[in-house]
Amino acid sequence: MKRLLKTFLEKPELAAVLLLVLLVALFQHLSEGVLLSAANLRGVLGLLPEMGLVAVGVTLLMICGEFDLSVGSVFALMPMCMAVLMNAGWSFPSATAAGLLVCLAIGFLNGWLTIRFNIPSFIVTLGTLFMARSLTIVISGGFPPRLPMEAIPRQLFTACVGPGEL
Repeated sequence: MKRLLKTFLEKPELAAVLLLVLLVALFQHLSEGVLLSAANLRGVLGLLPEMGLVAVGVTLLMICGEFDLSVGSVFALMPMCMAVLMNAGWSFPSATAAGLLVCLAIGFLNGWLTIRFNIPSFIVTLGTLFMARSLTIVISGGFPPRLPMEAIPRQLFTACVGPGEL
């Protein structure tokens, strides 16, 4: 027992792994087996590409010693802009480009305010977090947007995935 404790004290990453295993076991028990079910894991893994892209950008900022607190709110603003524009008759590619331009403008605003006025990125992105979140709520009225199924290109989801069926 003493030797095991010494090993854990010498290698703190082992304690982190043990804590992770204990937490997964606890939540698996509390969720009555749902946490590690195939359907739940498929849903979580389906979100990895989007989260991975966001994580790459945030990682680059953190390497530079900066923070972007607004990334989640800006991430939610883009599909909201797309939905509004597509309901107004825009095509999917043009609505996507416009949504990306809105997010790009917010990113440039964050960078410009941080560099030009020497304001810490934490403060600037905290402000744009609330701005983007408020704008998303105002645009949506607090409800998810509704799009007709024919407005979304089917091949976007089925061309290279599985058997080609939604």
